[in-house]
Amino acid sequence: MGPKDIEKQKVVLVKRYNKEKQDLSFFDISKIQNVLDDIQKEMLAAARKILDEMVIDVSDYSQFKSAIEKGGFLRSFWCGKEQCEEKIKEETGADIRVIPFDADDSSGKCVYCSNQSESKVIFAHGY
Repeated sequence: MGPKDIEKQKVVLVKRYNKEKQDLSFFDISKIQNVLDDIQKEMLAAARKILDEMVIDVSDYSQFKSAIEKGGFLRSFWCGKEQCEEKIKEETGADIRVIPFDADDSSGKCVYCSNQSESKVIFAHGY
């Protein structure tokens, strides 16, 4: 906030992620919480969009091995057995990076052993 802002009794808010500017009167300063809430929602939506674009769904191990060579994140069913995760890591270099909290209620077959699975996880290479 500079001398001109004080003279005009306003502040200029700039969103760093898109350079959008907004003037806010000193008398409307209580609206700052709404602006911050909007920023949080916009940034979260943008991050989720990027994540969704980077995650590839795979259903079998040959597809998994082919896709993981290209990098990125792979979402697949996993039976929960540590042995399967260890074998995947040994054979591909990828391991579980995320076990999503908001997973859907679907079920399928483990990408490695084909046993029934109730959970999808995200695999990737660690660096």
